[in-house]
Amino acid sequence: VGQGQPPGRTAATVMADSAVPRWSWQGDDGWNAYPPDVQTKLEQGLQRGAKKVAVDDLRTVHLEYMVQYRNDDPNNKQREVRREVIAAADVPPSQADALYDVAAAVGGGGGGGDGGGG
Repeated sequence: VGQGQPPGRTAATVMADSAVPRWSWQGDDGWNAYPPDVQTKLEQGLQRGAKKVAVDDLRTVHLEYMVQYRNDDPNNKQREVRREVIAAADVPPSQADALYDVAAAVGGGGGGGDGGGG
């Protein structure tokens, strides 16, 4: 059960009429979802209007350009980042609690947006 859920409700029932954000980065073999804690950081940064969010000690996401880069890379290699707003009905059960926690951490559903492919 997700941490931010009201007592007596599951992620599925809370999300039944909502949408949640899902953040991912473009790898060499396709799109990779960020772990829930990083998704929360990114969503909170976006909601407060930050231009950049540190993913970890080595990587930063530039929210305006929707790219991720390594802080120590002299070649400045960048990977595309996207934010998708997913209808609750489309969230796989295995991801429901984690994505609900991301939405709850920033105060509700995912709102609008087109995924921000940048």
